[in-house]
Amino acid sequence: MGLKFWHLLVVGALAVSAVAVVVHIGRGATNETKTVASVATTMPAEVAKQAAAANVRSAIPSLEAFYAEHGTYGGADVSALRRDYDPGIDPSVKLGWVETGRYCLESTVEGQTASVTRPNGEVVLGGC
Repeated sequence: MGLKFWHLLVVGALAVSAVAVVVHIGRGATNETKTVASVATTMPAEVAKQAAAANVRSAIPSLEAFYAEHGTYGGADVSALRRDYDPGIDPSVKLGWVETGRYCLESTVEGQTASVTRPNGEVVLGGC
C-alpha cells in the first residue's frame, strides 16, 4: 500500500510540473505574439505596400483565366472574377482600366497602392 501512495505522489507531481510547463510556454507565445504585433505597427507603410502588392499578384491568375475563357479582358470586373474564379480576391483589388488586350489592376492598403499593367508588366508601387 505504501508503494502505491508513492507512485500516486510521483505521478501527481509530474502532472503538476507538466501543467506548469504548458502554462509557461503559453505565456511565452503570448509575449511573442505581442512582439510581432508591435513590429508590424512600427512599419505600417512597408507592411501595407507588401500587402497591396500581394493582393495584386493573387488576382492576376483570375484575370488571365477570364482572358483564356473569353479571348479578351474587355468586360472583366472584379466582382465577376470573385464569383467565377476566386472568391478570395481581396476587397481592396480594383480594375483601374480594361481594354481588349490590356488591363491595369491595383490594390490600396492603408494608403499604400500597388498595381500591374498587363499583359507584360510587373507589380509596382503606385496606382494605374
